Amino acid sequence: FVLLLLQAKQAAPATFAITFRLPRCPGTMAAPQQRERWAFGAAAAAAYLYLYAKKRQQRIEGAALAMCSHPTGSEGWTVGRQLLSTLLGQGNTYATWSLALRSKRFESLFYDGSLKRATVTPADLGVTSRTSLKQLKRLDLGGRDQRTMMERLDANDRAGAEGLFPDGTHCHVLTGGTLETRLERRRRLSEAFPHRRFVVVHPEVEGRCTLLSVEGELQRLLSPHVTHVLLVAKGSTDLHLAWLDAQGAACAPGCSTSAVHCVRKGAPSSAKDLFMTFMTKPANAPLLDSLQNGRGAVVFAGASIFAIGRDKAARGNYFRPLAASDFEGCSAADFERYVATSYKAACFVGSRV
Repeated sequence: FVLLLLQAKQAAPATFAITFRLPRCPGTMAAPQQRERWAFGAAAAAAYLYLYAKKRQQRIEGAALAMCSHPTGSEGWTVGRQLLSTLLGQGNTYATWSLALRSKRFESLFYDGSLKRATVTPADLGVTSRTSLKQLKRLDLGGRDQRTMMERLDANDRAGAEGLFPDGTHCHVLTGGTLETRLERRRRLSEAFPHRRFVVVHPEVEGRCTLLSVEGELQRLLSPHVTHVLLVAKGSTDLHLAWLDAQGAACAPGCSTSAVHCVRKGAPSSAKDLFMTFMTKPANAPLLDSLQNGRGAVVFAGASIFAIGRDKAARGNYFRPLAASDFEGCSAADFERYVATSYKAACFVGSRV
């Protein structure tokens, strides 16, 4: 219906309401009804989101209160912290350089026999965004395996050397030792096993990728009171060091490294000397300043977790805080204790897997 109001302008002023019944056009009445349905649907969705957000916030507060009501590291604290990490959608805290290959798969990270520049990407080795951690770790040919292979090749035991390669891949990324050492071993292995592909990752790239594998959660540790976070990932033979601040991972030369601290299992470790050398580099001056003045944090990963105590490891996607007492009574953690007590830094430990 169309309602027209006409005012007579003749002798006696009056108002008339004249109604015209027009032919009904398709959709004439449907549009208002459809708008009403849309409005109702939007209101329902908004109410649902509000209730969901309110319920989620209540669960987060409940998990935080439950966690804080127990001593750090206790079973009750761990259950609350696991729930909190799930509700907050926290990411990976297992530091391993190969995990970063998925996000870096199109970048030239690997050397293919030349010192000039890296020319091989992870994608060239078959890495995709869906490659599993198990498949990624198969690519990593560590320094200890390389040394054993060299020894067997020197003894003319080619079959024994080939038996050390991981199953399921013919592509291998050499880690462990200096860049020159890695390239020399790549040359020897390529000559002995021409049907396999060997590439080399620079020690600094390896250290930086180790940090990138847990960068999202390291960033969560930053605050107005914590301006820099150092990752200390000690392996059985290699020591990986890298740090970040509010701008992201430090990428200047010298800000990350992967160096051999132990020639073979059971041999003396030079981790402490390597760490002191790393901290004195000019590029790491901002990190050193923050650690000395109580504005830095240190996160231990890798074999350091076992040295401190595997019971201290985070059991989920979070970093577990460490107290000074956590470093006592563990002789294997001499290096970790030195790092923790040398500075006024908050200390944390990541997860094992």
